[in-house]
Amino acid sequence: MMSTGPTSHFVTLPNRLIVQANGKVDQGSLKLHYWEWEGRQPTIIFCHAASFHGRCYDPIINEALHGFHVIALDFRGHGRSQTHPPPYRFRWFAEDVLQFIETLNIPTNHLIGIGHSVGGYALSAAAALASKRLFQALLLLDPVIFSPSTYHESDTISFDPNYIRRRKSQSSSVNDMISRLEKREPFSRWPQQTLRNYCTYALDENHKLVCEPEGEASIYETSTQFDSNIYPL
Repeated sequence: MMSTGPTSHFVTLPNRLIVQANGKVDQGSLKLHYWEWEGRQPTIIFCHAASFHGRCYDPIINEALHGFHVIALDFRGHGRSQTHPPPYRFRWFAEDVLQFIETLNIPTNHLIGIGHSVGGYALSAAAALASKRLFQALLLLDPVIFSPSTYHESDTISFDPNYIRRRKSQSSSVNDMISRLEKREPFSRWPQQTLRNYCTYALDENHKLVCEPEGEASIYETSTQFDSNIYPL
């Protein structure tokens, strides 16, 4: 039987590409956080959208998936997972997901993936990168997967992400963030508890966004670059 709430866990992935303080990319250990709801098979892994985190989907997990074993991952730079200076490259999220599943030794014969936005891309690319079948099924919600011609062979940026960089990253409290967002689209249409969960786990102990605007912008900037192209995998 599923517990009344999720438990919090951390796992360290070795030999992952990480941006160092000096801006150089090097291999190192990456500490990822995830939430786990105990329950029956199949195991369902939830991967969130950019700037979201694993607790944004509690109503779906608690109602539609009640009783199942669910794992909701916080991507690097999100929730309680490790952060580093930008960029956060699209391809890295997929590689993280694959290594996360392998490190936890999650049985793949009953594994289902649900992904939203970049989470949908990450699950799809992880499945393509795997040496054997990784998922029995995937449910993708607005996955960020473009047509083959969209992906560039250079680091050309296909859109201006400066509107993301202008977002406010500092709040005085969780309630301050809620009061600011509940009047805006799309947050005004969210259930109140979903909005509270989003704000609670999106902020660090100093009430600053874990996924800062510069980091979020870098996610979108790399979404159409050559190494994000899922088709050759």
